[in-house]
Amino acid sequence: MEGRTHYSIPGVGSGSFPVPHTFRIAEGTTSDFVLTDEEGRCFLPARLEDEALSLVRGASCGWNENGVHFLLTLTHGRVELSEEGGGRFDMAGSVTATARGVMSPGSFLQNATLTRLGD
Repeated sequence: MEGRTHYSIPGVGSGSFPVPHTFRIAEGTTSDFVLTDEEGRCFLPARLEDEALSLVRGASCGWNENGVHFLLTLTHGRVELSEEGGGRFDMAGSVTATARGVMSPGSFLQNATLTRLGD
């Protein structure tokens, strides 16, 4: 997967970084599918809609990095696969950074191109 995630968190900072290299798509138990990042930090449920996967609005995941806790909550997301094996993985939502008891809300946007690696 290639692309960028852009973020803005007032009081913390803004910028962009490369998206993780791998997201796995598997059958879900409470949703049609679930997307998981390679670190196992995020498990994002998705429904099959119009030949694409629509990530469930309000789904969230959190992780700690350099003493800061980040909580990402989706407002929308979509995975579209092409017949050639590639596709798109775009999502956006809110992100909250919490450090030393202070919560700082912000937003994020991800645009990525997918490459199929295996079955």
